[in-house]
Amino acid sequence: MIVPEKAREMLSAYQVDPCTKEDSTVAIILVQPSTHGYLARADLLVQRFVDSKLVEKVVDFGHACYHTRFNQAPFNTYDSLLVGICSSIGGLLLINDSVLTDEKLMLLRADLDNRLSYTWIMKTPIFTRTLAIVEGGFNLVFRQRVFNAAKALGIRLVVLDGPDHWLRDPTLAHLIQEFIPIDSTVDEGLPNRIVTALRGYKMNIEGITSFTDSYLVPTAQAAKVLGLPSPPALAFLNAVDKCETRKRTGDPSLAIPTSESEDLHPYLSLVESKMEFPLIVKPSRGGGSEGVLKVHNCSELSQAVQKVALTHPGTVLVEQYVDGPEVDANFVLLNDQILFSEVADAFPCSAETSTRHLGGSFLETSTFLPSGLNKGEIDLIRSTLHRVLLKLGFRSGVFHIEARVRNSAMQYVKCKEGITDLIQKSPSPSLEPSAFIIEVNARCPGFQSSSAAANVYGIDYYGLQMLIALQDHERAIVLSTPFSNSIQYWSQLLFIPATRGGVFASGNIWFELKSRRPDLAQYLSNCQCFYQRGDVIPDPTSGILRWIGSCLVRSEVSRTHALELAQTIEKEVRYELQ
Repeated sequence: MIVPEKAREMLSAYQVDPCTKEDSTVAIILVQPSTHGYLARADLLVQRFVDSKLVEKVVDFGHACYHTRFNQAPFNTYDSLLVGICSSIGGLLLINDSVLTDEKLMLLRADLDNRLSYTWIMKTPIFTRTLAIVEGGFNLVFRQRVFNAAKALGIRLVVLDGPDHWLRDPTLAHLIQEFIPIDSTVDEGLPNRIVTALRGYKMNIEGITSFTDSYLVPTAQAAKVLGLPSPPALAFLNAVDKCETRKRTGDPSLAIPTSESEDLHPYLSLVESKMEFPLIVKPSRGGGSEGVLKVHNCSELSQAVQKVALTHPGTVLVEQYVDGPEVDANFVLLNDQILFSEVADAFPCSAETSTRHLGGSFLETSTFLPSGLNKGEIDLIRSTLHRVLLKLGFRSGVFHIEARVRNSAMQYVKCKEGITDLIQKSPSPSLEPSAFIIEVNARCPGFQSSSAAANVYGIDYYGLQMLIALQDHERAIVLSTPFSNSIQYWSQLLFIPATRGGVFASGNIWFELKSRRPDLAQYLSNCQCFYQRGDVIPDPTSGILRWIGSCLVRSEVSRTHALELAQTIEKEVRYELQ
């Protein structure tokens, strides 16, 4: 196969050998805009064609703020092919099985329609913007998607964090525009330190945001002083402080102060007289399911309050335990209106099934996308949680909310296949269902859930949070468009929790699994192993809860098939602790 030099360069990007034998088939689809304009994000094809079963490799030709031109010329000569390449936003190398049939072309056309049937060419010019991010993240794995989205959207990132942060590594300097070291201690002085640092910065800061709960309030306070767009600090406080959230949802609860001089007995007596067991005891401010305990009697209640107070000083919240399916609901809000929302099933965790005294934990074990609840209950969750966000004081942003369905028509049952799943109750509950808010996180969902949503729906929460922080509403609206078929596949986000502490004595758990069970590799995406050989894993009894790893298990067949695969994969994971 003889090709011109420019076409040869394009093929090399796909690692295609232009000297391959004549009877082989190399099919590349060039994606061209149907009008002049500006590409909404530079990595559009890579972002929307993840896990496509028809495409072997995807390459985007554009860059941030890229201006596209419409080309009507047919590709019937080498010269016209070169013009076509130059006017394309990118290309797709199809799976090479030597025969390109009409049926496969029809499947490809349907796949293209599913992934690209929205307005991804903007009429108005896109300019590079500068965004400040307070708190740089735990490590590169947990922030890579933020950096990728910023680059694709033409956003320069200025990160503020402690002087010893990993982003100060010179080899990582290309990821961001600037790192500004500050005292990042969360205290009353933090907003002023943020303001001072940004006022002294050489470039104009056009927006500010944070992806970390403990920094949301001080970031909003700093934004107000700097005159930058942000929801009010009070709205973030209402979400971060679970006692404040409870006041606005109206569900029964009691806030117990835990200072050393405080006598807990009157509070405990009040709980016993006003609320019914089982109850949930948890820190008013906290995250990662740490310090959350389920209690069944007065003795456990007293012990749980004291235990939480030791590890999480401040106010302890006691609330009713709601026995209903738990969900994770994610929202993209703009000027009070929902641009996008989705509901996922949070499967029962060990604390819900344990019979031991204060046993188990509420650390997530698996989440299923999309939810298996009926449409009525999903609509109920969506409308109720939307009202709660507005009541807390939010008008725009990306939000991750954990909730339960009271009096749900569905329940978790171990089915014949040995898997646990939601099934219809019989008889149906006599009371109407309602949504019970567990917590409101006024930022993107965590790394794993955000990655899963990008695969399943084609939605990048990190990019949307940054666009909304910069008030780039036009692109936020466009990029909140999911796949036309709603979902790409059924998927279970599987977490492998650390059941005990010790020294991690294995390699990457997913490399090992794929090597030993290659038949399962095709069903795995977003595999992450959070520990390396020699790392120390804290014991869960210390109150510090950690995952060994996570992955997204996918199926284009059915929900049941995805659950069966996830069950098999979970059993096949191997690792050693010393």
